[in-house]
Amino acid sequence: MEQTPRIEKRLPMSSVQRRLYLQCQLPGGDRAYHLLYLARVRGPFPLAAVTAFAAGMIDRHEALRTAFRLEGGEFLAEVHASAELSVTVLEAKEEELDAIVEAHDTPFRLDAPPLLRIVIVRLNEFEHIFLFNCHHLIFDGSSGAVIAGDAAGVGAPVAPAVRGR
Repeated sequence: MEQTPRIEKRLPMSSVQRRLYLQCQLPGGDRAYHLLYLARVRGPFPLAAVTAFAAGMIDRHEALRTAFRLEGGEFLAEVHASAELSVTVLEAKEEELDAIVEAHDTPFRLDAPPLLRIVIVRLNEFEHIFLFNCHHLIFDGSSGAVIAGDAAGVGAPVAPAVRGR
């Protein structure tokens, strides 16, 4: 039997969150609020470090454990005690990247955290693509700076982003 995650807090959504939530209910509206980042990583990929980093990041930052729902006419942000993120690892060729990005840029379930995905695409032993996709409801520019600061200790040599939107 699947357990329902324990909710630590139930808060009203901010006016900005309500607007984004409602726009995400429109056809095609959710993907408009995905924040997608890709980076080329050269050298051996520190998968264990990235997986541990992702788990720790979710534990440290409430926003990454937050779900959103409309219940009884109330717009709620629910902070869960925990949220599990699985890091997807794929082997592919460079020309397959667009299809992989498209396949992993699908709508998020706003009521089930975390509202983020991490995909590692192994092109060869020493070249990888790191794909980070999250929903704008939980992530913005200032969040990015905090997460980037946290990530500085992971230790992967990162080349400039290959694409972002």
